[in-house]
Amino acid sequence: MSIVSAITTYFSHSNYATHHLKEELKKEKDQRGIQVAGATRFSSFSIHARSISRCLHPIQRCLASGTVKFDTAVVSFFSFLRKDSVAEWKQTKSIRKYIEPGPDCLKFQLDLHNVNQLLTPIARGLETLEGQNTTCSDVFHVYIGIAVNFVAMFSDRGKFPSHSTFIIAPSS
Repeated sequence: MSIVSAITTYFSHSNYATHHLKEELKKEKDQRGIQVAGATRFSSFSIHARSISRCLHPIQRCLASGTVKFDTAVVSFFSFLRKDSVAEWKQTKSIRKYIEPGPDCLKFQLDLHNVNQLLTPIARGLETLEGQNTTCSDVFHVYIGIAVNFVAMFSDRGKFPSHSTFIIAPSS
């Protein structure tokens, strides 16, 4: 969560980095940049994670070309939500390892994929229910859609290898 927050915060505060990211996004089919949620709510993290996932390759190209360096301090967005701690300043250098090609980047991409698979149906359901003419049947329909998606995801062991269960046969 802190990695996604740091990347989102970096691009929302750096016009220079955002400009170069937009230039790299022109080479992509989906040219939407990093979306910043307008309000803090459950679906905000889903919006951030989806946009980071979508923009990861252009961000990698910016980093490789040297136009984006991740050499500044940013404050974590989610640190403001905790009342028991002061805002934590984090160096963006620590997030380079999640963007540069390597094992940390692959793990980060897998984690982003899993988060997106879990949260996207819920976030879409919340957007649907925010309408003015929402009825009980709409709520039921959203809950059924989320449940069907979860059953499909967790029944396929290949999608979530870290959550799969192993059956150990008793020794005879």
